[in-house]
Amino acid sequence: MFFLADCLDWHFFLFHVTIWSYLRGVTVIEVLNKLKSAGFPDPQAEAIVEAFEARDRLWFEIQFANLRAEIERLKGEFRTEIEKLRGELRGEIKDAKFQMIRWIVGTVIVGTLISHFWK
Repeated sequence: MFFLADCLDWHFFLFHVTIWSYLRGVTVIEVLNKLKSAGFPDPQAEAIVEAFEARDRLWFEIQFANLRAEIERLKGEFRTEIEKLRGELRGEIKDAKFQMIRWIVGTVIVGTLISHFWK
C-alpha cells in the first residue's frame, strides 16, 4: 500500500499498466509480478488484476457492441442507397431501351423508304 502512502494515484497507475499490457503484449503474470514486487500482497494483487481485467473486458464488450450497432446502421444505409441506385438504373435502362427501339424502327423505316424510292 505504499502507493497510497506516497500519495500516488494507484488507479491511474493500474489503468496505464492495463493499457500497456494490451499494447505491449504484457501478460497478466507479468503485471501480477510487477504488483507483487511493488509491495502488494498476493491476494490483493490478484484481486486488482482481476478487477481491471473485468473492467477492460466489459469496456471492450461495450465497444464491440457499439461497433456492431454502427455496422448494422451503416449496412442499412448502404442497402437503402443501393436500392435507390437500382431504381435509378432501372429507369435509365428503360429509357435506353426505348431510345434503342426508336432508333432501330427509325432506321428500318428509313432503309425501307430509301430502298423503295431509290430504284
